[in-house]
Amino acid sequence: AHTSDKHAWFKASADPAHPDHAHYKDWYTWGDAKSDGAPPNNWLSVFGGSAWHWHPRRAQYYLHHFLKEQPALNWHNPGVVDEILDVARFWLDKGVTGFRLDAINFSLCNPTFADNPARQGIAFDGVSPSNPLSRQMFHHVNQPELLRHIAEVRKLLDTYGDTFSVGEIGLSDDSVAYSAEYVSDRLLHTCYNFSLLEAKGAQALLSTIQRTLRQYSDRGKQPCWAIGNHDSPRVATRWAEVGTIITPVSDVAKRNLLLLLTLPGHVCLYQGDELGLPQADLAFEDLVDPYDREFYPDHVGRDGARTPMPWQQSALYAGFSTVKPWLKVDDRHYSLAVDQQSNNPDSVLTFCKTLIQARKTNPVLRYGATAVACVDTDVLLVLRIYENAFRLVALNYGAEAKYLNLRQGEVAQFLAAHGVSCAADAVALLPQGFALLDG
Repeated sequence: AHTSDKHAWFKASADPAHPDHAHYKDWYTWGDAKSDGAPPNNWLSVFGGSAWHWHPRRAQYYLHHFLKEQPALNWHNPGVVDEILDVARFWLDKGVTGFRLDAINFSLCNPTFADNPARQGIAFDGVSPSNPLSRQMFHHVNQPELLRHIAEVRKLLDTYGDTFSVGEIGLSDDSVAYSAEYVSDRLLHTCYNFSLLEAKGAQALLSTIQRTLRQYSDRGKQPCWAIGNHDSPRVATRWAEVGTIITPVSDVAKRNLLLLLTLPGHVCLYQGDELGLPQADLAFEDLVDPYDREFYPDHVGRDGARTPMPWQQSALYAGFSTVKPWLKVDDRHYSLAVDQQSNNPDSVLTFCKTLIQARKTNPVLRYGATAVACVDTDVLLVLRIYENAFRLVALNYGAEAKYLNLRQGEVAQFLAAHGVSCAADAVALLPQGFALLDG
């Protein structure tokens, strides 16, 4: 958790001459320079370089996990926690029914300021190898004491009745395990992580889904799934290409939605994914995100997934704004605008709405047990079973046709399909094909 460096709290904390300095002195995480003037330790910022920035007025370093303009609050200070709860109470009193807690595992740091140890190898979930952060173990975050503060947030929420909380676990040594730890009847209602966003291909998806289901079922809770968000390239582009096969974006988008919306638990559907928007093509001069600019061209993702939502094909800026928006509208997005898809029975938007409705009303998708498996390494199967009914999702992530031994009569009907052909004793899934079968 952080504020802007322009915030009144930080100004008071940073300036010993400020009339409120005594009150806010320890509201942020400050550390002394080493004898040679270096930062207190080797912690690195997600956005590159040291996680510490020198403040001359206070003659100390302050911690920032992200931009230097985002100083980290000190959750070890009870006054800070009380103030955060008061802020939450302010919004709850206005009728807000829940909160999303961004990068919640970064809210509390290791109070000993011990150096992070080196990581063996630099390939690591959620961080590009071009970012030096990938070379450290994250021992400075994911502090167990934070769970006590999360419990205070949950206790407050519960006093307002029907509320909901969802946490985001990012940049963790094991994001699946950590996200599950934050979920219980006294902690968060649910929590999502980046593991499914990082997975690519049937085997990687299978492993991630199995680990997530296992972690959450051990706690008797439902997981939260995300395949797209504001920190990653759009999924329609990420999962569009396998070998020499390039699938139309609309078909890839439907396949992605079919997986996401048939898994058990909670779902985070990122804006624009219900339209099948591909990653926007932005030149360096179009980028405004500090992270994208710092690691360009090795990291391309955040701004390209944050471009304006296209509402009307023929409107200025696709109906998103009447003035020039911060990011440009990708030329390919105009034809995918909401007004072009709303009344089209074959559109990605219509497909998405149908799946959401089925998820709300169909008992198999609402209450069914779940099993996942792979066939011939490239076909992911998701089986949902409830009482005497089942729904089977089959998704081919490979570059070759695959065959499922499903005889006629074993399946009542195809509820959705693309790239599928049926024989007397098998169902053939063409490259990148998918099917939702009801039985």
